[in-house]
Amino acid sequence: MSVSYPQSWRSLTLPNVRYELVDALEELSNASRTAAWRSPDPNGPVVGIESIVHFFFDDLDWGDHSIGQSLFDADELAAVQAVASKLEAILATTPGAAKQFWRGSISDQNAYFIDHPLWPGVQRAAEAASSLLSVKGSATRADES
Repeated sequence: MSVSYPQSWRSLTLPNVRYELVDALEELSNASRTAAWRSPDPNGPVVGIESIVHFFFDDLDWGDHSIGQSLFDADELAAVQAVASKLEAILATTPGAAKQFWRGSISDQNAYFIDHPLWPGVQRAAEAASSLLSVKGSATRADES
């Protein structure tokens, strides 16, 4: 599978990270995609909060250095940091020892986040960030064209 990036992304050094970010933001902001988290297909693609948390907190730290790599400006950085902050607020309420929580069932983890009272804030922040990032165009996979 190859990805075709828009011309507007040429100045980025890590357009692949932006592509993944756009998809993660879409997943967070799209109620039909997060609804699929409740019954993940064991043979389907990895979806759910664990992969989102891994992407936002383990893979990247979304600091100023992200500008020029996967983000274009401080506004985009602030929007992505807002999403991370909203996710972090839910993570701070994770029951019991965090390691034990992440060893539980994927469905339970997903439900904990989706049903959390702070979840709508995550969705709104993701939708705002997604809208902002979409101004610079979107990439397409070869099998999407």
